[in-house]
Amino acid sequence: MILRKAWGDLRTRKLRTAMVVLSVAVAAFGVSSIKILGDQLERSAAERYGTSNPPDLTVDTMPLTTTARDALRDVYNIQTVETRVVGTARWTPPGSDRSENLAIQGVAEFRSANTLDSVRVVRGAAPGPGEALFERDARQKYGLTIGQQVTLIGTDGERVFTVSGFGENPNVVSAAVLGYASAWLPHDDAERLLKLGGDTRVLIRMKDDGTAALREYTQQQVRDSLEGDEVTVLASRVRDPATMPGLDVIDALHTMLLTFGLLGAVASSLLVVNIISTVVLEQRPQIGAMKAIGGTTRAVMAAYLALALLYGALGTAIGLVAGIGLAVLTTNARASALDEPPSALTLTPEAITLVVGIGVGSCLLAALVPAWLGARITIREALVSYGITANFGRGIWGRLVVHLRGLPPAAMLAVRNTFRQPQRALFTLLGLAVVTAVLLAVLAALNSLSYSLQAAGAALKADLVLGFDTLAEDAAVNRALADAPGIDRRELWLVSSAKLAGKTVTVTGLPPDTSIFDTSTVRSGGSWLAAGATDQAVVTERLAARQQVGVGSEIELTSGTHPARRWKIVGIVAGAGPDAMAPDGVVYAPYEAVRTLLDFPEGHGNQLYVRLAERGRARIDEQARALTDALANAGLSNTPVKLYEQQESTQRIFAGFVLLFSLMVLIVSVVGALGLFGTLTMNVLERRREIGVIRSIGGPTRTLLLAFLLEALVLGLLGWGLGVALGAPASRLFVGFFSDRLIPLEYVFPGVGMLASALAVLGVTLAASLGPALLAARIRIADILRYS
Repeated sequence: MILRKAWGDLRTRKLRTAMVVLSVAVAAFGVSSIKILGDQLERSAAERYGTSNPPDLTVDTMPLTTTARDALRDVYNIQTVETRVVGTARWTPPGSDRSENLAIQGVAEFRSANTLDSVRVVRGAAPGPGEALFERDARQKYGLTIGQQVTLIGTDGERVFTVSGFGENPNVVSAAVLGYASAWLPHDDAERLLKLGGDTRVLIRMKDDGTAALREYTQQQVRDSLEGDEVTVLASRVRDPATMPGLDVIDALHTMLLTFGLLGAVASSLLVVNIISTVVLEQRPQIGAMKAIGGTTRAVMAAYLALALLYGALGTAIGLVAGIGLAVLTTNARASALDEPPSALTLTPEAITLVVGIGVGSCLLAALVPAWLGARITIREALVSYGITANFGRGIWGRLVVHLRGLPPAAMLAVRNTFRQPQRALFTLLGLAVVTAVLLAVLAALNSLSYSLQAAGAALKADLVLGFDTLAEDAAVNRALADAPGIDRRELWLVSSAKLAGKTVTVTGLPPDTSIFDTSTVRSGGSWLAAGATDQAVVTERLAARQQVGVGSEIELTSGTHPARRWKIVGIVAGAGPDAMAPDGVVYAPYEAVRTLLDFPEGHGNQLYVRLAERGRARIDEQARALTDALANAGLSNTPVKLYEQQESTQRIFAGFVLLFSLMVLIVSVVGALGLFGTLTMNVLERRREIGVIRSIGGPTRTLLLAFLLEALVLGLLGWGLGVALGAPASRLFVGFFSDRLIPLEYVFPGVGMLASALAVLGVTLAASLGPALLAARIRIADILRYS
C-alpha cells in the first residue's frame, strides 16, 4: 500500500519527478565516475609499479669499481645488488637536422623476472646486442618504428643501433613530458657508448625492509661501504614498501574531486527536501483522510520516505550507469593513448556502496524531517489550506516588504513572493550558496596555483639548465665555453640531497652573490646568504612548514658518513623553478658549505645555469644546441633543459587542474540550477489561481514574466551573498589542503573571482528561471478555471 502510494505520487507530477531524479543522477554520476576512475588509476599505477620489481634502495654514484660493487654483497641486510650504466648520449632523430640528448640506461639482464627496476616491453622485444629499446612515447614523438636504425653518438664517435621495441618503467619520465627521449641498451653496449669508466647506479634488494629504522640503517651501511672504497655517492633513495611514488598525489586529487562530488550530493538533497515538503503541503487533505480512517503517523511517514527512496533509487541507477560508461570510455581512451590493450574495469563493493549510500541515503536523510513533520499533521490542521494568508507581513521578510514603496508591479510581486514558502526558499538559497562557495574555492585554488607557478618560474633568472651526468670541474666548463658567444651570465651549482630530521631534502649549493636566483624573493623578516658565510641557509616555505622552523632556527644536515653540519636559517623563499614543488622542501646554502657537507671535490658542480644575452625562443634553441655540443665535445656529457619549455610544462599542469575543477563545478552548478528550477516551477503551479486573478484584471504577460525572473534574481543574489560568506573560509581550507598535499601555494584571494562568481550564479539563476517564468506567462484563464 505504501509503495503503491509512493509510485502514484512519483507518476502524478512527471516534471517534478524528472527534476529530482535528474538532480540525484547528476550527483551520483559525479561521485561514481570520480570514485571508479580514481580506484582504477590507483590500481593500475600500483600494478605497474609492482611489476617493475622496484629496488628497496637506489644509489647514484660516480663510476664505481667492481671491487666496490662486490663489497656491497657483504653488507648486513643486503640480498641482491645490481648495477647499471646511466648517462646521456646524443642522437639525430629521423627526419631531424640536429642532434638531441638521449638518456641511456645499460641493463645487464632484460628477460629475468628477478631484474630490479625492470622494463615492461609494450611493443617489440627486449634489446639484444646492437639494439635499443626506446621509451614508448618516443615512438609517436619521433616517428620511430621497430627495426629502424638510429645513430647514437658517444664520447668517442658514432654507433648504429636497431630499434628492438618500446617499453615503459615507472621511474623513467615519458618523452612527451621530459622533452627528449630515453632508451635502454644492453649493459656492455651502454658501457662502450658512454665510456664513463664504470657503473653509476646501484640497485639493492634488502633481506628485511619491514621497519623504517632498519631501512635507514641499511642505507647508511651501503653509503659507508661505498665511501670507504672511495666512491663518491651523489644521492640515495630508500623505498617505503607500504606505498609507492606518486600515490599521495593520486590520493589527494581523488579526495578533492570526491569532495566536490559530495557537495553536489548535498545540493541534490536540498532539492529533495523541497520536493518532499511540497508534496506534503499539497497532500494535506490526503494526510487528513488517511488519519481519519485510522492511518498511523508511522505509516504516513513511511509513505513519503518510500517516495524519497524511489527518487534516490532511480537517480542513483541512472547516475551509476552513466559513471560506469564514462569510466569505460576514459579507460579505453587512456589505453589507446598509452599504446596498450584496455584493462578490464573493476567495480569494487566499496565504490558501489559509496554511490548507493550517497544517492539513496542522501534522499532518505533529506526526506526524514519533512516526512516527519507531515506525518504529525492532525486532521484539523489538514483542513487548513496553504498560500498567502492574513499572516503575511508578520515574518521578518514580510515586515520589510510591506514598507517598500514605488516599486514596479513585477518587482513588488517578486519581492513579496520570494519567501512565501520560507523553508523552500531557504533550501534553495543554500543550494545556490554551495555553488558559489565551490566556485570561489576553485577560483582561489587556480588563482593561487597560477601565481605560485609564475613566481617560481620568475625566481630563476636563467634560460638554460645543463645537467651533467657526473660532477663537472668548473675549470673544464670554463675551457669548453671560453669561446661561446651570447652568454650574459653562467653559474655552476652543486645540487644533491641530505638528511634533515629523518627526511631526504634537496640541498643546493650556489654562489652567495648569485644573479641567477632572484634573491629579492626572500620573505619579509629574512635575508639572503651573506658573502663568505659557510653556516647559513635559506629554505623553502614547504621545508619551513614541514620541519616547523623559521628565521633564526638551526638545522642539522647529514650526508653519509661525513660529519653533520649545523646551519642557521637566515631567510625563507617560495623556491625557484621545480624547487617550489619539492615535497619535503629545499635548502639553499653557499656552494662551499654544501661541498663540504657532501665531501665532494673542490671546484666541481653538476648543474650549469645560463642566462643569455638574447632571450628569444629561437635564440635559446640555437644556443642550447651550441652549448650542449661544446660541452659534449669536451667530454662533459650533459642534459639541457630550456626553462621556457619547463614553464610550458607547468602551464599544462595548470590546464589539467582547470579542466578537472571545471568539471566538478559544472556538476555542482547543474544540481544547484535544478534546485532553483524546481523551486520556481513549484511556485508557478501553486500560484495558478493568483496568476489567473492577475490575468483577469488585465495584468500583461510581461509583468508575470518579469515577476518570476526577478524572484529568481533575488534568490540568486541572496544565495550568492551567503555563498561568499561561506566561500571565504572554504577557499582558504581548500587552498591549504591543496598546498599541503600537492603543490606549495601562497594563498591569493580571487578578487576578480568575486565578480566572476556573481556573474556565474546569476547566469545559472536566469537559465533556471526562464522555463518557469515562461510557463507562468503562458497560463490561460480557461486552464486556471479547470485547475483544482
